[in-house]
Amino acid sequence: KPVTAPPVTGPSETVVEAALKKINVRQLTKYVHEVENGGRTVKVRRLQVDTHPDESGYLDATLVLSAFSMDTEE
Repeated sequence: KPVTAPPVTGPSETVVEAALKKINVRQLTKYVHEVENGGRTVKVRRLQVDTHPDESGYLDATLVLSAFSMDTEE
């Protein structure tokens, strides 16, 4: 018996904001790399980095991430 797939209605985007506090450059770089190369269709849309005034070398980062998926009619 043939099986038919549900019709595709198009891509759907989910936007999430993530705040990372008191991290170093290496941790931020690793996080961004894992997000964008982790097997899902996720893209960093915006990245804001602020330094700590105490010159500790730590950063605060805010990322806006987009995740994409294909919607189907049910």
